[in-house]
Amino acid sequence: MSAGCAVFCAAAQPAPSADAGLAAFHQKNYSLAAQIFKQAAAGADPTAELMLGYLYENGSGVAKDAIQASQWYALALNKIGDIARTAPSAKDAAFLHGLILKAEDFVSAHRPDHPQASVSSIYTGDRYRDPFAPLSGGKPTRKFSLSDFSIHHLAMRGVMGAGGSGYALFTDPAYGVSFILKRGRLYDERGKQVPGVWGHVDVRAKTAELATSGEDVQSFRMGGR
Repeated sequence: MSAGCAVFCAAAQPAPSADAGLAAFHQKNYSLAAQIFKQAAAGADPTAELMLGYLYENGSGVAKDAIQASQWYALALNKIGDIARTAPSAKDAAFLHGLILKAEDFVSAHRPDHPQASVSSIYTGDRYRDPFAPLSGGKPTRKFSLSDFSIHHLAMRGVMGAGGSGYALFTDPAYGVSFILKRGRLYDERGKQVPGVWGHVDVRAKTAELATSGEDVQSFRMGGR
């Protein structure tokens, strides 16, 4: 093989995937993981961007740097729907989902011009509708319990963003109960987290997606479902 071909062939090799970086990360070879994630992030891989945020936040394999951590996290959160869905294993998907929630908190905390929002601070006065006021205009005909819950029974009634976070409101029309998705977690109208359910909101596109620990997924769009 000629020297020119050797150079060309080497250049043509694909960049390492984030999966390889996750393998190095789980082996606690953080320097190698950081190197792989940087190469994968050059191709805008959202998992690599998310993991670089984690490494910079904790100083694992790289110098600790909150600014870099926040920047990498923010890049990843713009493509949040592609992260856990493409994880190489269920264990990685669960880890990445938890890291997404942590990243949202981290980015929000490092934006001094965007104070951290709470539901009570968002839905105030006449500007916004009470998210847990009855939406159906009548009382539910059946008593609701979590054993009746299904993400496929929900209808999305509202989407908004505040403080760098997205929020979505849902109802179950059959029971007249409401839910709110905030910071990746779904809560009922008593503020209790619905177990085994997480999701994300794209405020700009007015869409949301809910997923369960059983890998069931439901997408929502304002004006659609």
